Amino acid sequence: MKKGEDILITGNLLGHTNDFTLTGSEDSQLLQSFFHVTRMNTDRIDSVKRSLLVHEGSDDFLRFSLKADSLFARVSADQKKLEKEFIDRHPISLASLIVLNYAFGPKPVLTMEEDPDYYLKLTSLFSLYPKNKHVLYHLARVNLFLNNSKNAR
Repeated sequence: MKKGEDILITGNLLGHTNDFTLTGSEDSQLLQSFFHVTRMNTDRIDSVKRSLLVHEGSDDFLRFSLKADSLFARVSADQKKLEKEFIDRHPISLASLIVLNYAFGPKPVLTMEEDPDYYLKLTSLFSLYPKNKHVLYHLARVNLFLNNSKNAR
């Protein structure tokens, strides 16, 4: 959210941890859509994990686990595509910075080593938000990465 904007977060604390609604700013609406699709991807992963547990110890566990690995890879690829498309569609939105740093599971989906173009693309946020601490931190991280990459050569 930008300075001066108000947002409203509503949800059911007894329900799914990602079951909430953001209203207010345009960026909050973008994030609401992103988190909705991400929740569906998380549910797909959870479903495969539950099926793995059911098949654990069965004669066909190896076959099923190989299929599960393929499904995990497909969901991860879908999540990566979602994040790249989000940033491509909204390169001047602070919401893209949240998406770039989002961890799907134990690690971020987009990394500076594998996806440097997306990190570089969001350095342009500095011209719009030169005092935003998250933008400044992002810019410092990218510059450090670039300097370390040059020194490693």
